[in-house]
Amino acid sequence: MPSTNQSLFAHTYYSPHNRFDLLRVYTFYRILLGVLLLLMFQLRIDERLFGGASPELFYWTSLSYTSINVVFLLWMWRTRFQPSVSILFASLMIDATAYMLLLYASGGAASSLAYLLLVAIAAGGIMLSRPLATLQAASTSIAIVGESIYRYLFLDNNAQSLFASSLLGCFSFAVSLIFQYLAQKIQTSQEEAQKQAAHANHLQHLAHLIIERMYTGIVVVNHNHQITLMNNAAARLLAFELDPEQPTSVDDIHSLKDGYQHWRNQHGVHPDNRQYRYTNDLYS
Repeated sequence: MPSTNQSLFAHTYYSPHNRFDLLRVYTFYRILLGVLLLLMFQLRIDERLFGGASPELFYWTSLSYTSINVVFLLWMWRTRFQPSVSILFASLMIDATAYMLLLYASGGAASSLAYLLLVAIAAGGIMLSRPLATLQAASTSIAIVGESIYRYLFLDNNAQSLFASSLLGCFSFAVSLIFQYLAQKIQTSQEEAQKQAAHANHLQHLAHLIIERMYTGIVVVNHNHQITLMNNAAARLLAFELDPEQPTSVDDIHSLKDGYQHWRNQHGVHPDNRQYRYTNDLYS
């Protein structure tokens, strides 16, 4: 039975040591976003875009959202950015709620702030499992349409907001499905790459075991004349034990030095007297 964190990140493409890097980046993004919203509201850069319909609601929502994200960052830092399913889903729904309040305070779905919802849905499509990501997109779409209906019935009676909210709801589902699909494809590719790497390591281990058990002495030397491999038979023949922690040159083994130089002179010269360039030399 998979653990909670494994099912949570079923669609991520990160290796085990950095699979939570996206969550870390997204958490810092939320704090930066909250600070920027507060700053632009205080500077009154665009009063209609930032809280034009309800400035007080916009201010308190931005302040609360930033404060919650700072607390969330401190808590995540203590847990090494490994939350449970419920915590991550709740944090993404807090994003959606905050963005909806900011959207309401700025005039509804026609506001440019509506695109913030798509960012949260895209993050959910990557970090959440498919059912939870779909639930997040559905809840957000219902909230968007509900806000537009309320605005149409009780506030401005503007049919344009209904059309904008319908498009935004469709985009929300589309973004969620697209990012779920992309994350799944990337995960599948990574799993295949990990299987191939494991198979290559297995073959390398088998080759190493075969070389170690051969009765023929084998010594592998790099272009700096340093020994990179010596099997057991070669160690017995040369009466020398290779120290893996210390680099050993061919010149350090007198019983090997002359034979190695003779082998190089015999095999390292082309008939037209031009020297070959070696990356690995094999002396056996």
